Amino acid sequence: RAGSELSHYHETYGCFPPAYIADRDGRPMHSWRVLILPFLGQQELYGAYNFDEPWNGPNNRKLASRVGNIYLRSGLESDQVQTTSFVAVVGPQTVWPGSKPRSRKDLGDGAHDTLIVVEVPDGQFLWMEPRDLEFDSMSFRINDGSGRGLGSRLGGARVVSADTTVRTLPDDYDGNKLRAMLTANGGEKIEE
Repeated sequence: RAGSELSHYHETYGCFPPAYIADRDGRPMHSWRVLILPFLGQQELYGAYNFDEPWNGPNNRKLASRVGNIYLRSGLESDQVQTTSFVAVVGPQTVWPGSKPRSRKDLGDGAHDTLIVVEVPDGQFLWMEPRDLEFDSMSFRINDGSGRGLGSRLGGARVVSADTTVRTLPDDYDGNKLRAMLTANGGEKIEE
């Protein structure tokens, strides 16, 4: 679901959310997943979230289990309601450069060929945590077992393009193509 919600966020604010909101010292405090809660029908949860404390502060910590399974892949049976199956890939060359937002006009590679959200094996990331996959240290092989890349115990990995196209990439998807799709303005040609 995150694709259309990110699109609605973009329509409302003229950009995608930043990967995180940082404190005065530049430390990540709040995730983009918190910022899109109103677009997921979670206005009450968003209203209860306290932006004056970190994501794991005394008030916010109590909210972690209230999100249900909205950040888990549909069809994935899991009791891990505090975790997410979907993350951003962060880095200066991606749609998610950190605390600065990007808009579709910044995507020189085109909205269809630029990924904004990717699936990772469930249980690795807490949904409120302002942490995602790091482009510079991730694996570009799907379900390689390293815990540093895309994947799902259902096989393959779901991805969402900046134009909200959702597709499942197979385990044997070309790592060079995946790498190219994760850059926002790398100029690579993607042949499907």
